[in-house]
Amino acid sequence: MNLRYKIWVPILIGLILVITTITKWLTKASPQKHLYLTSDIHLSSPKGRWPDKRERYRRFIDSIEEHPEVIIQVGGFIDSAIQVESGVTRGGRKNWLEELEIYRSTHEKLKQSGVEILHSYGTGHDFWSEESLKEAESITGVKRRGAKKWERSTLIWITTRPGSFSPDGPHDPVMEDEKYEWLNDTLENNRYSILLFHVPIKTSESIKHSEFGNGHDLTIPQSDPSTQSSQNTKRGSL
Repeated sequence: MNLRYKIWVPILIGLILVITTITKWLTKASPQKHLYLTSDIHLSSPKGRWPDKRERYRRFIDSIEEHPEVIIQVGGFIDSAIQVESGVTRGGRKNWLEELEIYRSTHEKLKQSGVEILHSYGTGHDFWSEESLKEAESITGVKRRGAKKWERSTLIWITTRPGSFSPDGPHDPVMEDEKYEWLNDTLENNRYSILLFHVPIKTSESIKHSEFGNGHDLTIPQSDPSTQSSQNTKRGSL
């Protein structure tokens, strides 16, 4: 064997062993953090459209072996509809409250173990008016918008107002004017941000998946200030 190889081979093997040992030590010392992102689980009451979803979602929660630091539900977490002979209709206040309690109680064990539950609200299912949104915030304990540091990023969740993706008329802004100032400041003050809506911003890709059978487009237009905020920031945003 060439003398040069005789010298370098043991050195390379030694370096590999050292790097492997350090990597294992770092992995044990700093376990990888992770989060779960879910959407449109539509938990239903026993009279609802999908009463089996409660048990299916609970099995999913119970199957999580390594608890994440955060679970983010990006709206549509309850269904607010019931099945009747003529089809499907809005379930009413009693059914809505029952489904909110199903959602809240399903996460109770995780919250007790230190997992933080965050969510935006999906209009038409999770709420339908300012009053119902305030009540949902009170029941679930999660505000309609907020920001949380996670690893090197900041998670920003926003609840879109009902008229912001109206299929047949002009679009209302996603938020009130003063809240856009909060969004701009939050984006500018954080190096990396992940912006979470229930309703997608209109792009060539999202438009393919946002049309119902009646052809209605349920996306936030590019002209909305929230889109401009994420595009104009000098920081990184997703």
